[in-house]
Amino acid sequence: MSGITPVPGIASRSILAAGCLLLGGAGQSSQAPIRPAGTDSVSVDLNLPAYRLVVRSGDSLVERFTVAIGAPAFPTPIGEFALRRVELNPGWIPPASEWARDQSPLPPGPQNPMGRAKLEFRPTYYLHGTPAPESVGSAASHGCVRLRNEDVLALARRLLRWGRPQDADSAARWVADPVDTRRLPLSRAAGLRIRYDLIEIDSGRIRAWPDPYRLRTDSTDALAQRALGNAFGARQLPEGLAARLLDAARHHPVDISADSALAGLIPDPAPTN
Repeated sequence: MSGITPVPGIASRSILAAGCLLLGGAGQSSQAPIRPAGTDSVSVDLNLPAYRLVVRSGDSLVERFTVAIGAPAFPTPIGEFALRRVELNPGWIPPASEWARDQSPLPPGPQNPMGRAKLEFRPTYYLHGTPAPESVGSAASHGCVRLRNEDVLALARRLLRWGRPQDADSAARWVADPVDTRRLPLSRAAGLRIRYDLIEIDSGRIRAWPDPYRLRTDSTDALAQRALGNAFGARQLPEGLAARLLDAARHHPVDISADSALAGLIPDPAPTN
């Protein structure tokens, strides 16, 4: 089981700001039931500032992928969604957006922006492959979440085996086929949580991430400071610890032991290149 613990603060602010996604029914439907976390479930968790997507089977972390997220001008939505269909070898139809006004549809193939597979989590928003793997690990898309092709295929294979158990023996063959387009609805959907947490506690370490969408404020620093205090209980928390961690992570991630952080041994902010 993963030891990752989000530290609220930034997440609280950004989820409230994106309340229309949570309250407007995004990712909700009666077509395919979402299974709660447990021994018979598959769920996906994405922390945007970490560029990290993890897959859990029941309570066990089974896969971890680095992703590209939406650029600041096209932020990836935050909220709770569902993955209800896998499409292999998809084509690309330009969305009704200004940036795509002069674009033309593209058939499946090596240069298709969707890569080898796509999984819709909100209308026109997908987890998908990419012909530009060098963009992974950055804020580069128009709002979708990009994975390397081999990673999106691994995710698709897992979801097909779980969401279409009657076709579990065919999943590997379908995923290995680089030509035929297949649109495969899942009989049981996987939950997808997209969050924005700039500080996490993971197995005795504190990780702080740069703020790609510039959501940090004094009030979110204060919320994160209180959350760290709650996480460490009776241990003495240095004043301004959350702010110092986020300052240090302004340009590059910070990975520090909890003992060092509680002792105030925070690295100085790294200079920009």
